[in-house]
Amino acid sequence: MLYKSLHDLPAVHKPDLATLRKWFTLPTGGNNFLPGGPEGRIWDRINEEDLTSLASQDKEQDVLTTWIGTKFIPWFHNRFWRERKEKIFIPNIFDRDYREEPLHDYPMSMIANVVYAVSTLLSTLLPTASIFALNHFERLSIRLGLILLFTSLFGMSLVLVARPRRVDSFTAVAAFAAVQVVFVQNSYVALN
Repeated sequence: MLYKSLHDLPAVHKPDLATLRKWFTLPTGGNNFLPGGPEGRIWDRINEEDLTSLASQDKEQDVLTTWIGTKFIPWFHNRFWRERKEKIFIPNIFDRDYREEPLHDYPMSMIANVVYAVSTLLSTLLPTASIFALNHFERLSIRLGLILLFTSLFGMSLVLVARPRRVDSFTAVAAFAAVQVVFVQNSYVALN
């Protein structure tokens, strides 16, 4: 029973582990306080499979949220926002002094709002853009190619902004394609 409980713990959140490893080496962070002894070797890459996170951040996140949180925000922060973003002051527990640490907070609620806005934009643009594009061309072969293009975009955006089960994803993509085919069929009959 204990083994199963340990086995079911979430895997370590790799971006957080990378940040922790970097912090260990920073002069303003860990300053290499864990030299090559057993405490320091725990964090080695060879032990990565045995590490866990107390709160898993990957389990329920969609691809877009994970990408924004782990790739885009660090890039944006380092490129544009480092000097503008307010730094967090944390207490130095050894001399009860306050020192400035290079910590910045980007709340998950902000990331969730961005993903919500992107998903709302995609959910309105994809069907509308496909209707405009399908209505613009008269050749059936071009329309079928556009159906393929927009159906693929719809399927990819579904995976980016949601975590659908495979059957739900397949059903939604098939329904989207069917609606486009009906639109093309009705407009093709009306033209002839």
